[in-house]
Amino acid sequence: MSDQDKQTLATFIGTSLSSAVGAVAGGGEGGSYGAANYQYNYLTHEQARELTDAEKALEACKAESSGCSATDRARIQSEVDRLKNLDYQTTMSLLQACMDQGALSCTTEQGKWLEAYETWRKADSAADRNDPDYARMLDNYRNLAAAGYVAQELAKTQEYGEVYQMTKGFELGAVFGAVAALGTISVIAGQEAVSTIVATCGRSSACYATYLNLALHDVAATTLELGGSPTATILLGTALVEARATLAARGVVGAVDGFVETDAVSVAGSRAIDRGQSYEDAIQGMYSNTPFDQRQYQAIVNGERVRGVADHVTTLNGKLTAVEAKFVDDWSRSPRNPESSSGSMPWAVFEQQEMVSQAQKYAAGFDGGVVYHTNSTELAAYYSKVFTEAGITNFKSIITPTK
Repeated sequence: MSDQDKQTLATFIGTSLSSAVGAVAGGGEGGSYGAANYQYNYLTHEQARELTDAEKALEACKAESSGCSATDRARIQSEVDRLKNLDYQTTMSLLQACMDQGALSCTTEQGKWLEAYETWRKADSAADRNDPDYARMLDNYRNLAAAGYVAQELAKTQEYGEVYQMTKGFELGAVFGAVAALGTISVIAGQEAVSTIVATCGRSSACYATYLNLALHDVAATTLELGGSPTATILLGTALVEARATLAARGVVGAVDGFVETDAVSVAGSRAIDRGQSYEDAIQGMYSNTPFDQRQYQAIVNGERVRGVADHVTTLNGKLTAVEAKFVDDWSRSPRNPESSSGSMPWAVFEQQEMVSQAQKYAAGFDGGVVYHTNSTELAAYYSKVFTEAGITNFKSIITPTK
């Protein structure tokens, strides 16, 4: 970056962050956050240079004529991964702290960010501009600046705390970086983008990281204060269009109350039990048949070995996954609802306990866990909370309405 570019960014981001840090830590610019007090938690100028050199070495190593050994390639790949993981994990810490953990935590993370940012401001601008890898280094700098800019936006108002609460409904707390990525993307691209990404990524941390990186790229590319242009090409919008087209081909149409929603299915029958069976048949019809031997499972649950056969199993993302249909005729009267008129009856309590027991078995017995289709957002919300509190994370709730 030129000296002028760096000064512009310093005025826009650095000064306000320095003031915030000083106010909490005590002292002048940066307060007590000195290099002796903590390890750098973001990619400094030097670390970005290390990453650039490692990426170039890896590219050269992959060339057929390089004579690079498998051991050397693995070593270089490990170094690239280490630096990229450092960058991503600390960016997540910054964004989530400024989204939901209060002013002190946010300011602390901003202080760490500022220390790394200062190493770029103090770097030799002329040397950077003459560096043959200037474009790569510039990308690293802009990504750092974009993360700081977004964190500052997240910290401005309580509204973004509400964004965090909204994303919690997707039962993704155990997926590293997912909530921070979704909250950030919601601020940048809106709630519809969040629903699309959840439906696309499921429980894949790497997938959420990809979309977050696209979002940060777009912030850097289009924000004037970061040296961008409002007319610059954006990547997140294009990726979302492609994702929505893919989801539409799979019959996924959106989200309801934080849960992925599919097209409605037809049910028939004069009794609730008949409509429930009709609903189950319709859900099973959405997936391909799986042989009996693939529906069998065994797992350790609460220290005991259990075995069983799931009613329906499919392959999702290359993993065998149990599929369950939970039809609700009226949540206020459902035995699965402990607050319903019959919810405290012994047979209803048994049904509620069986919901948790089944989820534990399927989540442990199948690599892909279990997918629950239900027409009731109340059931999905209640049992997502119950499952999570019981330590069950390998599950997904999907709203499939009836017509």
